[in-house]
Amino acid sequence: MSVRARCEREPDWAFAINATGARNVALACRDCGARLVHISTDYVFSDSPESRPLVESDLPAPLNVYGASKLAGEHLIAAALADHCIVRTAGLYGLAPCRGKAGENFVLRMLHHAEAELHVVDDEFTTPTYACSLARQIRLLAEKGEPGVYHATCQGGCSWYEFAKAIFEETGKQAALKAVKRDCLQSPVKRPRFSVLENRRLQAQGLDIMPGWRDALREYLSDLSREKAVS
Repeated sequence: MSVRARCEREPDWAFAINATGARNVALACRDCGARLVHISTDYVFSDSPESRPLVESDLPAPLNVYGASKLAGEHLIAAALADHCIVRTAGLYGLAPCRGKAGENFVLRMLHHAEAELHVVDDEFTTPTYACSLARQIRLLAEKGEPGVYHATCQGGCSWYEFAKAIFEETGKQAALKAVKRDCLQSPVKRPRFSVLENRRLQAQGLDIMPGWRDALREYLSDLSREKAVS
């Protein structure tokens, strides 16, 4: 079971971690005079009006328990600690195993199951974001950013089907990839149809160093190849 699916089944557990837990961390930071950089999510939103990238001033409206618990955490942090940076991101993948998804991120799942017919939705849009790119951005934000809420994803946006197609184009692998509508795939978690984020506050402060999502994918694949060679 994924973490988000568990949140739907166990909302008390979700809020204990994502809301109360976040507040406790903020209180600890306040007590020791530390800045808090907190990771949040595009799931605090529903669908973008007119399918345009969402900015920090857009009104959140979570569609699921996970998003609601993360939004509650944002509010509790802001109430407890002035010196905070809340970073909303989306579509994360990285070199470390994804514990919430049986160790596989989306890229690895596509590559590991390329021989099967892969059904991927083409009517949900996000911005795939490489964790290393985000880590560099967070460090800069922690050092120089003003307190408040930020969006930090790679640049641009795509459907999950377009992302899957790019993965196979960049690796040269052949795959039986089929575009489907999200209504065809049953999920216990209701998701936004369009949750592409715009890094407007980072741009306004001259701090946006996030690459395009496809450039970040190439960097990830190169890093992944290098890591496999070493191991």
